[in-house]
Amino acid sequence: MTRIDSESQSLLAQTNSMKAWLDLPGGASSFSVVGPSNI
Repeated sequence: MTRIDSESQSLLAQTNSMKAWLDLPGGASSFSVVGPSNI
């Protein structure tokens, strides 16, 4: 696996975990508070 492929897989995993987090009850409201400060 090349470095770029590895980075793509990592980004995909982060995206999937973020989607799962947003699906949790209260997840979206928590994200709206936490998200901007993480950017």
